[in-house]
Parts: sequence; C-alpha cells; structure tokens
Amino acid sequence: MEPLRTTLVGNVASLINYEKVCESVVHYILFFLFLVVCSWRKLFRSRLVNALASYGNVYFTVFMAILVILFLGKIANAVAGKV
Repeated sequence: MEPLRTTLVGNVASLINYEKVCESVVHYILFFLFLVVCSWRKLFRSRLVNALASYGNVYFTVFMAILVILFLGKIANAVAGKV
C-alpha cells in the first residue's frame, strides 16, 4: 500500500509543479507581449478585430437571446417536473 501512496503523492506534486510552470510561462508570454507594443497595435488594427467590433452589438444580442431561450427551457422543464 505504501508504494501506491507514494505514487499518488508524487503525481500530485508533479501536477502542482506543472501548474506553476505553465502559469509562469503564460506570465512571461503576456509580459513579453506587453513590451512589444507593435504586436498589440497590429492585432487591434487587424480586419478580424474590426469585423468583430462592427458587428459586436449583433453578436451580443444573439448570444443573449440564446441564453434567454435556454433559461426559459430550463424553467419549463422545472415546472413540468423534469428536473
């Protein structure tokens, strides 16, 4: 039973270390992008971002309508007793 416990503890410890490494990598990437203003400028002036910005109100309205429909369906199921 002891080797199993040691293996589990080792796996949890390696998972925690892996999480810290991934978090550090993400922070370094974000910090590097913060330093490179030119890349951010290119991103925000791209066609994709301009298209999203121009149709943002439509996307938001459609998304909210979908959420309301799903919510009303859930309420109807709860009232009918199909929870």
